[in-house]
Amino acid sequence: MSESDTQSTRVMTQRRTGITRWHKVLACLEWTADDRIRVSDLDADNQPGTVAFDSPARDITKARYLASVNKQSDSSCTFKTADSKVTLLSLENSIPFPGAEETAEEYDKRATESGVPTPLWWIERLKSFGVDATYLGFWKLYGIVVAAGIAVAVILAFIIFLVTVVGQ
Repeated sequence: MSESDTQSTRVMTQRRTGITRWHKVLACLEWTADDRIRVSDLDADNQPGTVAFDSPARDITKARYLASVNKQSDSSCTFKTADSKVTLLSLENSIPFPGAEETAEEYDKRATESGVPTPLWWIERLKSFGVDATYLGFWKLYGIVVAAGIAVAVILAFIIFLVTVVGQ
């Protein structure tokens, strides 16, 4: 995704509204021309309505992208400020947000030419503003899970060894 620093970027995605996977709404994620991140819930006409999150990029204190490790769970991307937080789901499946007066042909052309910002694009752009931003992709998360599993297996083997030796 090659975006100029003055151009607004808007995508349609989902926002988490509760603790379960079913608590989500369609939302518009926008990086504005003046470097703000804005998340608005979509109304019945799929237009941005209620603003759920709006912050200058430099005021975001933490951003985390966690990839999905299986097909039953969504990936998540969380933006936090000192007083607010928003979690977006399946950012990698977002689509460009259609313009207000844009025809289907114009939309297709723009989507083809500009592409869709990847989750890594959002994280890297926030890093350029000094934000504590982390991208944990599938293989990194998978590696953490495997390493934790190996560590637990080694600890259990050591405990079994100690019980066997001390028990004799």
